[in-house]
Amino acid sequence: MKKLRDVLFWSGIFLVILTYIVIKPLENLDEMWNFNVARCIANGLIPYKEISMVSTPLLGFLTAIFLKIFGTEMFITRVLAAVLATVNLGILYRICIKIKIQNSIGKLLILVVMFIMKDYYCLDYNILVMTLGLIILLLEIKSFEQENKNKKIHIIIGIVSGLAICTKQSIGLLISVVVVLNQLFFI
Repeated sequence: MKKLRDVLFWSGIFLVILTYIVIKPLENLDEMWNFNVARCIANGLIPYKEISMVSTPLLGFLTAIFLKIFGTEMFITRVLAAVLATVNLGILYRICIKIKIQNSIGKLLILVVMFIMKDYYCLDYNILVMTLGLIILLLEIKSFEQENKNKKIHIIIGIVSGLAICTKQSIGLLISVVVVLNQLFFI
């Protein structure tokens, strides 16, 4: 019964976020820019050489995979944005559980964050880099629980921080510096 409630809760979160995104008018220029980059990559163009880009192309490559499979429509990127936002909230919920916040308070926090972020939901490299930062935070908490005995976690954290650089140079570099300095702090 508890599993069913969790599935219904997260399905409801996804549907609410998807509704927010789908009914939003197409006026966010970053959303259009990221869609166009992914569409061009899905059509076989090469980033930086044939596509005018400023940021690193990880989001474009990931989105291009789905556009190639399901069709090059803006609706696909909006569904991906809803999935990414739900994943962010799920990771945030796991962090709440790991730091011993009660289930009901954690779910209430998720609902509050969801409604605060409702105007910012779109498929954007800033949201993806936030996802990677939350993954790193969750892995750091797991590493701390295991008293740094599992070295694989640190390798995964390094890979995820490298992916953050491949998503957005400025924030990704900052995340990588913090990850390295965090480890130097414990030496």
